[in-house]
Amino acid sequence: MGRIARLLIAGALTLSVAAAVASDDVRGSKDHPLLTRYPDSRITEYQQNYNNVAFTVGIENGAPKVENIEGQAT
Repeated sequence: MGRIARLLIAGALTLSVAAAVASDDVRGSKDHPLLTRYPDSRITEYQQNYNNVAFTVGIENGAPKVENIEGQAT
């Protein structure tokens, strides 16, 4: 088998593995552009574009302090 044929087969196998891994993710999901995945991880839940998200930002008088932030969230 020629060198080019081996490279084409290796490339096809790599693409098929990548497609198989991506198909295990929730339909319509995608990776965040600033974060990379852990090896062998899958997206099992995906939600995007909330108007209001509650974040715990600290503790006040012994209780969690929560702030509602509006904007795009993933």
